[in-house]
Amino acid sequence: MGFGGGDHYCVGAPLARLEVVATLKAFARRLEAPRLVSDPPSYRKNAALSGPEHLLVAFERLND
Repeated sequence: MGFGGGDHYCVGAPLARLEVVATLKAFARRLEAPRLVSDPPSYRKNAALSGPEHLLVAFERLND
């Protein structure tokens, strides 16, 4: 997720990042027996945009 930079930086970006982190944490707590499908995942070769290409997660079920 990109929020821009420089003169066009989004002033709501810090709040949006906090919301994403809170949402992903709440979702992850509902997963039973989560595991990576591919460990370790394949990483991007672009130094400017680093991180996994995909992060596939398998789980037994989604708890309420």
